[in-house]
Amino acid sequence: MDSSTTATGLAAIVVLGVGAQWLARQLRMPSIVLLLLAGILAGPVTGVVDPDQLFGESLFPGISLAVSLLLFDAALGLRFEDLRGGVRQPVVRLTTIGVLLTLGLTGVAAKFIFSLPWDFALLLGAVLVVSGPTVVGPILTLVRPREPLESLLTWESTFVDPIGAIAGIVVLNVVVLADDNPFRQGPDTLAVGIGVGVVVALLLVGSLRWYLIPDELEVPVAVLFAVLAFGAAQYLQDEAGLMATTVLGVAVANQRFVSVRRISFFHRSLGALIIGSLFIVLAARIDLRDLADVVPRTAVLVGILVVIVRPIIVLVSTARSRLTARQRAFIGWMAPRGIVAAATSSLFALQIESKGEHFDELVPVTFGVIIATAVVYGLTAGPVARALRVAKGKPRGVALVGARPWVLELARVFAGQDVDVVVVATGAYDLAERDDLPFRVYAGSLDDEEVAPELDGVASALVASEDVEHNRLAILECVDAIGRSGVYLLRESEDEPARGRLPFGPGATRLAVDTAFTSGSRFLVEDTDRPVTAEPDRQLEIATIAADGSVNFSVRRRALRPGERRVLLDGWRSPAPHAR
Repeated sequence: MDSSTTATGLAAIVVLGVGAQWLARQLRMPSIVLLLLAGILAGPVTGVVDPDQLFGESLFPGISLAVSLLLFDAALGLRFEDLRGGVRQPVVRLTTIGVLLTLGLTGVAAKFIFSLPWDFALLLGAVLVVSGPTVVGPILTLVRPREPLESLLTWESTFVDPIGAIAGIVVLNVVVLADDNPFRQGPDTLAVGIGVGVVVALLLVGSLRWYLIPDELEVPVAVLFAVLAFGAAQYLQDEAGLMATTVLGVAVANQRFVSVRRISFFHRSLGALIIGSLFIVLAARIDLRDLADVVPRTAVLVGILVVIVRPIIVLVSTARSRLTARQRAFIGWMAPRGIVAAATSSLFALQIESKGEHFDELVPVTFGVIIATAVVYGLTAGPVARALRVAKGKPRGVALVGARPWVLELARVFAGQDVDVVVVATGAYDLAERDDLPFRVYAGSLDDEEVAPELDGVASALVASEDVEHNRLAILECVDAIGRSGVYLLRESEDEPARGRLPFGPGATRLAVDTAFTSGSRFLVEDTDRPVTAEPDRQLEIATIAADGSVNFSVRRRALRPGERRVLLDGWRSPAPHAR
């Protein structure tokens, strides 16, 4: 392959991998569907991407390394405290008993649907055990299920990946007779993965605690340690790398010696790039003719997995737990297959061929199940969650960052209009302790992990603190929680650079609003039944409250629609233009 073709293929992987996720977010649909379609178009349809020629023998080791980084990233979000409320036992059962039952039941179904020998049928069952945070996470982001469902499903999907991969290796060794005692590999792989993960976690935490890592290098050095854990575990025991990086992430996330908030930002950039690239590469290897040959039978298998196998697994794993019937029903409707299933099926097929045997159905059936379950669960999880009343609903709240008198009064006005309001006033513990305020107050540090739950359900944020550095940190936190389009920065003066969307009307600055409020200006609420008749030039339009209670600070004076309300600062005088 010449250099220009290689460059084109690599560029296509990145462009399609990130672009498909971008488009999926705009369309509010599971990104895996568009990623697989883009990979098929780039690979078997157009031939722009040929992974085997691009990467050669390094293809599958590279895929394993990339998957290990994704598991490390997902594990950084796992907190033991989230397993309270009767969740711990179901998670343990789902990742142990559930894995074995899924393997067995899927293997039995595959045996009769595809007329496979028992060893190949069980291998397909082992491959289809894994789900993974790369497919479950985006669906949960769209659905927003109430706790403890989100934590339970995240824990399950993260740990099922390495456990399922280990189960697959054990079954593979039985199939290809590569080991006289194949069942010993499972415990050995678990032990090596857990041991290496814990040791590397100690090294990473120690390096952070003794300030050996500069702040700006925390993320890349954390990736270094994750790669170290993967490489060391793989060297000691084949296929132990996934468990090692997962344990590393969980250990680092749950220690109490140092903050790892910067490390958790890994997913913002590298995570999306890795996920997109992996799906494009693996989908580009699909043989469409083989896939078409197994479509009818794969559809039957998917129906059994969705309607019979998953509900049985959840019924057994959540028996006598504190979960409600509705929560158990939603868990039973969430088992998409993802990147690890795709990677292991391709790798296992090559290993079987190297032994002179053929399992032609393994890869196309696996990809067929991945595509079908992504579509089924991705498109129905939202309606199912709403029907079961386990979804949080669309975010509509507003966060106000600052503790100036006008900020508190604005929060009171919003609360009076049935808007969910939280005031982020770091250090203002006197406010947080009051029980007479009609809005919530968060007085902790923005570096604290407790700020994230306070921003859950928030759709827009107004950053208006007196501290410029505090505002910068608040913008980062709010952008991470609700997205850049919903974050507004009220600058101290017009000389200050704009680091977020600018709220209110022309000439609005924090100093100008402070001065107006101190001079007697007050907030008014206008709606179609109560129009404000004062002079428009004596009013500053603060926000528009939509009929559903969401708040928009990016205002342009226009006629109100039915159900809308407008918040105005009455008595406003635009400051004189800044002299230059």
